[in-house]
Amino acid sequence: MPVLAQFAFASVDDNSLVAFCSSYNYDPAAQHCAFAVQRLDFEDSADTAVIESAVLFLNHLFRTFNLRKVFADIPECNMPAFGVLPDVFEIESTRRDYYWHAGRFWAEVTISTDRDVWQTFAASFYR
Repeated sequence: MPVLAQFAFASVDDNSLVAFCSSYNYDPAAQHCAFAVQRLDFEDSADTAVIESAVLFLNHLFRTFNLRKVFADIPECNMPAFGVLPDVFEIESTRRDYYWHAGRFWAEVTISTDRDVWQTFAASFYR
């Protein structure tokens, strides 16, 4: 499970940690890796900062490494957080009843984005 990068993101307001991002399962032959985002600040105001952290991290991965595609495994209950990035991620697979949370089973959804889609998104994001 080679790790490409791990970043901790802090708030510019008070230097409190907002998110931790990591890339793993790097496969140089297939030119892909997986990534994860761990939210560290649970204030409602941190939502935007966590999303921005993920965007900055993915931008770093695609700009720094020869990646064709990046994957993430997301609990179904967290999928709405990725809805703020429409048309950037596509669903690759779903494992039904994979996680137990809040009194029920949830699926694990594997999502991905590729270099071309990400570069188009990033160009519009940074305007």
